[in-house]
Amino acid sequence: MDNYKISSTGNSINYLPQYIAEKLGYFAELDLDVMTHIPANWTQCLSDIDSGEYHAVCGGIWVPNMYQLHNVNRYLSFAKISSKCPFKLVSREKNFSSWKELEGKTILVPCDGGASGYIFLVGTLKRYGVDTSKVRFIHDFVNKMLVETFSNGTFGDYIFTQAVWADELQDSGKGYIISEMAVDGESIPWSVYYTNLTVAEDERNLNGRFALGLQRGIDWLLQNYQDDPDNVIADILKERWPELDVNTGKATIARFIQEGMWTPSIEITRSEFDTYLTYQLDAGIIDRLVSAEEMVDYRVLDFVQKHQ
Repeated sequence: MDNYKISSTGNSINYLPQYIAEKLGYFAELDLDVMTHIPANWTQCLSDIDSGEYHAVCGGIWVPNMYQLHNVNRYLSFAKISSKCPFKLVSREKNFSSWKELEGKTILVPCDGGASGYIFLVGTLKRYGVDTSKVRFIHDFVNKMLVETFSNGTFGDYIFTQAVWADELQDSGKGYIISEMAVDGESIPWSVYYTNLTVAEDERNLNGRFALGLQRGIDWLLQNYQDDPDNVIADILKERWPELDVNTGKATIARFIQEGMWTPSIEITRSEFDTYLTYQLDAGIIDRLVSAEEMVDYRVLDFVQKHQ
């Protein structure tokens, strides 16, 4: 059995297909022993993969895109784990009639997970006709600080935050949800697995085998999330988020599926890739557009499709 080590940016319900594949033995069936490490600082993921000890990173596709297009390092994305941004936009004011209302206002955007939220928000606002040069984005602080200063003070007109925090702000009467990005935003490769060239060319096809196990996890989730045979999902929720009510977790998963968080394939589609790359350009993270073929190792998808 071959070891396969992943450095992940977090422990997230978005990554549920991987957790299912681990629990049901799909990776073991492919002779892979998968281990996931979550560093205290997500940027350590790059050091992990550069060290040669780790085989892949689970996180935002903006990182490998930025590093390659700025000639820092070449990483290849090879499998998608989620397709929707799980953030919501919260306003201090209840009434909201036009996206143009955001012009001249201040939006708080947490930096905990890097630039993902900011990139997606800028791209989405441009899509809705907002002149983002007229919006003040505050994205230098962690979520906890921004939620506190928004809810208990006067900092910001809007806050762009994870669904759980947005829901809490609304439930406590501290804000009003005006947009849910999983509904109002476009499908993109929100979270992916990416690797270095050494692993990509490994004759054991480690990435291909991992992606095949992941695909089987996605298949199982989409087919069984309602009935949850053998309490697979319930057990994962209890193990990974013991403080979370299982029924609440299942409701979140069902909503994610309805909103398209998980598509039927691990494929990083060209259209989704192009959309998010354009968002990166809009946000000033990159300075040019390239084809998906330059950034994605589609040999992995070919392998998965041949062995499903």
